[in-house]
Parts: sequence; structure tokens; C-alpha cells
Amino acid sequence: MKLGGIAPALRGGALIGAARAGLALMLCACTGPAAPVGGEHAPVASAKPAAAPRTSAVDSPDRAPGSGQQGAAGPQLFGAALDPNTPEVSLSQLLAAPAEHDGKTIRTRGTIERVCQRMGCWMELQGEGAPSAVRIPMADHAFFLPQNVAGRRAEIQGKVSVAALSDAHKRHLQSEGAQATDVNVSIAATGVNVR
Repeated sequence: MKLGGIAPALRGGALIGAARAGLALMLCACTGPAAPVGGEHAPVASAKPAAAPRTSAVDSPDRAPGSGQQGAAGPQLFGAALDPNTPEVSLSQLLAAPAEHDGKTIRTRGTIERVCQRMGCWMELQGEGAPSAVRIPMADHAFFLPQNVAGRRAEIQGKVSVAALSDAHKRHLQSEGAQATDVNVSIAATGVNVR
């Protein structure tokens, strides 16, 4: 059976190689060449495409809708809507007993201290009375935050993870402006309400 123009490309594996290279470039946009394997910026295979940030505020007229940028300081939703039935845990409570919450989905709130300055794919959230900020990566890079939201309040929902970062991953995050790299607690956010 002859497949016409497709057969020569498949014979050398060029089509598959080109597809893999394109996918790798698309998934590694935040990391550049220094991406750690298995970290928050590692390529993640996903059956669903990453969605554009969803916002509840009206986008600025000089920016494209859904661009994740904003002119006004109104409330915005990024990612999935937060479920009011998800248990709320303060960052102080989380940091006092992280093992109790490891692997659980929670809601929490605080002030955004820092945001990834490459893509907006993580933030550090400081809770009232909490001893330190907590890293909040955007789950599976499904959405991104504007890089200018530091200092604003946010409520998030996501899955808690208690794990130490490798030295290479710490250096990578610090190169993007992170400071809460010695905290072994993070929350992979599925939704973020910025106020």
C-alpha cells in the first residue's frame, strides 16, 4: 500500500521527530535551557491543551482578551473557579502541620509576595501570621498570572505537596525571583482569585 507523500516522511521518522520537537518547545517556554527535570517547569504531557487564563474582570481595551494582563486592579479569576465546599486552611495552619494536609486539596488566601517574572507560572503567597511565604505553582502550567500582581490579595485552591526542592530547582526558581525556596510546602493551584 502506498501512502503518497506521507510515506517518505514516516520512513525516516521525521514527522514524529518534528512533532516531538514542537511539543517540547511549546511546553518549555518558561524554562529556557536551564529547566530542571521533574520540577515545576518540567514538560508535562497532558491530554488537554492549556487554556488561556480566564478572568472575571473586563480586560483593558488596549490588551487582547484573556491575555492574562490587566490595566485595572479589579478582581480576576485565573484557572478553574474555586469550589466553596473545599476546606479552607490558613497558611499559618498549613505551615504548622504540613503533613496533615499533604496530598489534600485546600483553599487558602494571602498576599502575593512575588510572581514568576518569566511567565507568571508560580507565585509566593504570604498568609497573615504565617512564618514564611508558600510557593504556589500553577498546576500543569494550565494558566499563568500577570507578572504585575505582587502586593495584591489572592484566594487560591490547589493540592498541597510536602517535598524538598533539589539544589538545581532552587537555583532555577531563584533565577526567576523566588525567595521561598527553603520551604518544603507548595500548593499546585488549579484556580486563583486575584483581588
